[in-house]
Amino acid sequence: MTIIFTLTFIAAFLITIVALTIPLSSRARVRSSLENLSAYEAKSASTVGVDAVPFSTRIIRPALDRLGAAARRFTNSGQIERLRLNLALAGVRNLTAEQFYTINLGFTVVGFLIYLILIIPLLIFAGKSLWLGLPIPVLGFLLPEVWLSRRVEARQKRIGATLADSIDILTIAIEAGLTFDSALTKVVKNMEGPLSEEFGRVLGELQIGVARKEALRSLGDRTTVPELQSFCATIIQADTLGVSIGKILKTEAVEIRTRRRQAAEEQALKMPVKMVFPIIFCILPALMLVILGPAIIRIAGMLLQLG
Repeated sequence: MTIIFTLTFIAAFLITIVALTIPLSSRARVRSSLENLSAYEAKSASTVGVDAVPFSTRIIRPALDRLGAAARRFTNSGQIERLRLNLALAGVRNLTAEQFYTINLGFTVVGFLIYLILIIPLLIFAGKSLWLGLPIPVLGFLLPEVWLSRRVEARQKRIGATLADSIDILTIAIEAGLTFDSALTKVVKNMEGPLSEEFGRVLGELQIGVARKEALRSLGDRTTVPELQSFCATIIQADTLGVSIGKILKTEAVEIRTRRRQAAEEQALKMPVKMVFPIIFCILPALMLVILGPAIIRIAGMLLQLG
């Protein structure tokens, strides 16, 4: 009886110890895990602050901001506004006008340094005039401007090329019973390219409380495509007068396609005139050389034999 009582007491004691030890060990493991997690987060935070941030965000962009603020003091405000307009037309939103002007000056300085360090010694060694290397700094100044103008031209062409299809989708959505804002959302979802981005920007302005007239007027100012400007003016007028937008959009799409077809026909009619100078100065001399060259050589040989 005593043995049974002792064994029962020992079993109960062991069960109690195990029951108390398991929660304590679980809490210890949880505490240890939390400490490890805190240490990892602290380490990650210390590394993320330096390593995970891109080099351009940490170094290049602040430097461009400081240099741009310094360059703006010596720059005409009209030139800054022109750059700001061209950047908006090109769809470049990660650079301000001051930063782009700083990059332009940087290319000029690099071109001038190349001229001083490399071109001048080479010209002196070759015995050539130093004026021959001056186009290098000029080229460094013009490269960013040429890149920006090409990007503006390409983007505006893409906008004009996709405008008619976007208006068709907008017309179908409005005729299906959607509002103008919902129809714009459909266009943004189903179309790609710069025009879709501009319509998305219009939607963003409408969502933050900008009036539809102001958003469409801003869209017209951000483009040089006459068809899109006419489209914005038409929507603003229809919204003011309360006219049905669906019929106007259908007519606008037909007019845009007619204008584009007429522009293509005009370019096709200009091609014969543009081909005259390449034919006369490039193709015709080579053709004459191929056709008459052997005969001229043979005639010259015969004349030499007779002489």
